[in-house]
Amino acid sequence: MRKIINFIRNINPIKNSENSSTEYVVQKLLAFIFIKEISAIIMEALIIIMFFVFGYDIINGRMPTGEIVRLIPLYGYLGFGIITILYVIRIEKQTLQSIKIKLNSRFLIKFIKNTFFGVLLIAIIITF
Repeated sequence: MRKIINFIRNINPIKNSENSSTEYVVQKLLAFIFIKEISAIIMEALIIIMFFVFGYDIINGRMPTGEIVRLIPLYGYLGFGIITILYVIRIEKQTLQSIKIKLNSRFLIKFIKNTFFGVLLIAIIITF
C-alpha cells in the first residue's frame, strides 16, 4: 500500500522532482491531459464570450454560420499552445531556448512571415 501511495505522490504533474522512468512517463501524460483540459475550458469560455460580444445567443440556439465556424477549433489550439509554453516555463523551469524558441531578429522575422502566410491561407479559405 505504501508503494502505491508513493507512486501517486510522485506522478503529480505539477511537482518537479526526480522520478523513475515509469513515474516520469505517467507524470508527463497526466501533465498533458491536465493542460489539454484546462486550455479547453479556458478557450471555450473565451469563445462563448466572443460570441456574446458579437451578438450571437448560443443559449437560445442563434449560432454563427459559414466558414468562420470551421476556424473556431484553431483558437482552441492556440490556447493549448500558449498554456503549454507557460507550463514548460513556470512549472518545469525550462528556458525558451531549451524548447527551441529564440527571441532574436531572425526568429521574429520568420515568425512574422509564417504568421502572414497563415493569415493569407485562412483568408483564402474564408473567401472561397
